[in-house]
Amino acid sequence: MRDSFAIWILCIHVFLMGGCGHRSGNTPVPLSSTVEQENNSVSTKTESRSEEESKPGGHTGFVYCVAFSPNGKTLASAGADKTIRLWSVDTRQERAILRGHTEGVGALSFSPDGNTLASAGHDRTIKLWEVETGQELATLRGHTAPVSSVAYAPGGRLLASSGDTTVKIWDLVTRQVRYTLQGHSLPVLHVAFSPDGSSLASAGHDRTIKLWDLAASGERSTLEGHTELVNCVAYSPDGTMLASAGYDETVRVWDVDTGAPLHTLHGHADFVGWVAFSPDGKRVASASFDCTSRLWDLETGQELVVLSGHGLWVFCVAFSPDGQTLATASRDKTIKLWDDTTGQQLGSLGLLTRQ
Repeated sequence: MRDSFAIWILCIHVFLMGGCGHRSGNTPVPLSSTVEQENNSVSTKTESRSEEESKPGGHTGFVYCVAFSPNGKTLASAGADKTIRLWSVDTRQERAILRGHTEGVGALSFSPDGNTLASAGHDRTIKLWEVETGQELATLRGHTAPVSSVAYAPGGRLLASSGDTTVKIWDLVTRQVRYTLQGHSLPVLHVAFSPDGSSLASAGHDRTIKLWDLAASGERSTLEGHTELVNCVAYSPDGTMLASAGYDETVRVWDVDTGAPLHTLHGHADFVGWVAFSPDGKRVASASFDCTSRLWDLETGQELVVLSGHGLWVFCVAFSPDGQTLATASRDKTIKLWDDTTGQQLGSLGLLTRQ
């Protein structure tokens, strides 16, 4: 049973080979094949893979996620090459490589003060890093499958994670699990704290979104509507709305209080894997296996801008804290920066120094 859970978790990152704008198929690759595919995408030889992973200038495998630091000066990225890379947003230069995971890294979260970074590994661990020095501070173990998501609570003392059919809430002072939330019938793919820290949303392979009351350590409600797995959820800055990204090619926006659907956003031609709110709460950005990211107006539900430029699937999208820049992470091993008003590409990080 645990192996089947692990198979489903990893399929959020790697499906059968497919091109842009075409559905990639619904049959997940077996776990062993998925891990092998990740490693082979970095290098065909173990000895050369370690050398490649250590090179500056960008990831040597799929880039799964990006996250801006709270002050907007640092961009963190992580991917199939087992590394986390820290980039200067101003200079667009790589300033550090964090190594410690033994398999790919699928998710990142900065602490509210920006001093610590949490990473979620396919090696079933969560690692905490000091951003200034790049030093590994701790390794958290408890999930029985690859860890799919991590999220700091607004206060910075708690961390949520997912990776099997549970959500774990960690106390970062003791570095122990404070409690475990159970309710999804299949693996949990993403977690997000509400802005006030009182609630948590989780997205599942069971096609549902669950809202949790953290004071009661219990489920508050279940949002249903997606017809395929839900890969990502995000709260609006004021906490009144929740956006979700689904493999049914839609982005959905929900009223948090009532659970009512507010918008179903159509436009992507393949799985939608990520969603993020703009800092002003007026727009939503989405990332898709159709190799695009899109910006949506939340008042009208209309598509505003299509960001095209990646050659392969786009796994993740993130707004800068000032709301002026978007970063995207792709299977093409690069990170791209965009003007989120015009959709103009501002730059590309990765594969800059390697021939």
